[in-house]
Amino acid sequence: MTRFRAQGKVQMWHGMAAHEAASQALGSLVTSPHSTTNEWIYPMKIILRMALVWVCIAPSLGLAEVKKLACTFPTFHTSNEVDMSKSGGFALSFAFDTTTNDAFLEGNNGLAPVTLLRGNSGLTFVELLQTGALQSTTVALNGSAVHSRHTIIGSQLTPSQYYGSCD
Repeated sequence: MTRFRAQGKVQMWHGMAAHEAASQALGSLVTSPHSTTNEWIYPMKIILRMALVWVCIAPSLGLAEVKKLACTFPTFHTSNEVDMSKSGGFALSFAFDTTTNDAFLEGNNGLAPVTLLRGNSGLTFVELLQTGALQSTTVALNGSAVHSRHTIIGSQLTPSQYYGSCD
């Protein structure tokens, strides 16, 4: 038995008679799952397709942002030097996605993926080299930066540290 409210009255019908009466009272708002044309499937397919498109496209609609940092390091220091030296305009550029944290370094050896570590006082980019050594660049919120190289050449460590800023 089906209850159906139409024009303020509660009416009761049995089986298909209930559906037919409801369809007549409400017009196309009520459709039958027994209908041969399945009118309710087509709109549902459209809604599902629209939802799928939204889920796939939403992350790229301004929710993610790529930021770039251009860093220059005018001075450096190595382990065999007592005083700072001029670096001759050493520069690095970083690009990173604010949503995925994917980051890349563009330096004198081309483009390389790096790990981005975020903190409340700045950012650190870490590059692991094939030799097992690592290089890191830390950028403070005010733009000051330090680039540390822990390079292995042959079996010798050749560490160096560069000081500068990033915009």
